[in-house]
Amino acid sequence: MSDYSDCYFTNPDGLKQHYRDYNTAGPDAPVVLCMPGLTRNPKDFEAIADHISDRCRVIAIANRGRGLSDYDPNPQRYSPLTYVADVMVLLQQLDIKQVIALGTSLGGLMTILIQAMHPGTLKGAIINDIGPEVDPKGIARIKSYVGKGNPPQSWQEAINAVKAANAGVYPNFTRMPTISRPRTCGPRLLPCTASLLLCCGVNCRIFYRPQHSSAWLRNTRTLCPSPFPVWVMCR
Repeated sequence: MSDYSDCYFTNPDGLKQHYRDYNTAGPDAPVVLCMPGLTRNPKDFEAIADHISDRCRVIAIANRGRGLSDYDPNPQRYSPLTYVADVMVLLQQLDIKQVIALGTSLGGLMTILIQAMHPGTLKGAIINDIGPEVDPKGIARIKSYVGKGNPPQSWQEAINAVKAANAGVYPNFTRMPTISRPRTCGPRLLPCTASLLLCCGVNCRIFYRPQHSSAWLRNTRTLCPSPFPVWVMCR
């Protein structure tokens, strides 16, 4: 795995946010800004960072309430517009003028908004699992499992939960990973209130608070209107 630094910045609401900084490619290297999906975190970008960090500086951000970032006590601030403001503060603090954006799902939506609200910031963009139209059926599917169900008490229960949540999209997908070395996650699995349990170092912890993501999903139309008009502006 490529070398990176765990870094933090203070967002406009005074919360400490985490990001991984793969900064070994040199001072003139292009910057790739990685923005994860709704319940995800910077670990999602380990593979791509391994592939490009020899020639690009890779910054992978954890949105507020995810990963090692502070939780925001106000659920109404869990919205794409807020996340974009957080990203722009990070870039300002790092004195980065332009980036190549890599956004998955919610991160892709953030990419579209950055281009519309801060033209000139993006040198290029890759968006994954999102587009100019957000299908209500997709939002309904996410609502069906985010913040729902009982917390997993083992890695196998977590695997089963992921499989069940995605059965409608991948009905023929039966090959699921087997956890053969749970000791890498510490001596015990901690009880949690999240839908998924992920790992950080030798301690298990909740990597997102589902009630906050659920608050955004309940108000999708208000806090995040259709990106299509914004997409047209960006073309």
